[in-house]
Amino acid sequence: MFKRETRPNRHRPQDQLRTLISQVRKLAGGLDRETFNRRPAEDRWSVGECVDHLCATARLYLPVLSEAIDHAREKGVTGARGSGQTWLGRLFVRGQEPPPRWPSRMGTWPQLEPVRDLEPAEALDEFEALHEELIVRMNEANDLDRKKIKVRSALNSRLNLSLGDWFAFLAAHGRRHLWQAEQVLEDLRPKEEA
Repeated sequence: MFKRETRPNRHRPQDQLRTLISQVRKLAGGLDRETFNRRPAEDRWSVGECVDHLCATARLYLPVLSEAIDHAREKGVTGARGSGQTWLGRLFVRGQEPPPRWPSRMGTWPQLEPVRDLEPAEALDEFEALHEELIVRMNEANDLDRKKIKVRSALNSRLNLSLGDWFAFLAAHGRRHLWQAEQVLEDLRPKEEA
């Protein structure tokens, strides 16, 4: 189970995503289709929906981040320093860390609404491929000044964070939905096993 971190995660986002891939595989890899897609309640997501939401997020942000990285490289925005996070980005990321800080469930953008009936192996393969691609792009940005490179949100044009902030956000967002998927399985487990 997750314990809320009181200190910022000091591992690189690439390493955090590698850990996430492994943890998602471990959690969901052995689930049958019914369990993968079963919701504990009608207003809650299944494990499959948590995985698909993370895939949708990666599909949405990969081209945005790739364009920002390519543009920064063309402009010569090099000089990597630290994580590349800003104070606003740290606050934004902290709000994503599991478990959620506020009791009400957050809504999701229509573009990120998950599919309800998924084949587990296909969904997990897509999850891994997309997150491996994110890792590749993060590694390509290692020599860039990730704090200086600003990237506008693909969902809210008023939100403009640094490239380092977005990298950290994707890792924290992944942990949040991994925690959510763990809660789903916990709630689906017969009470006598608990």
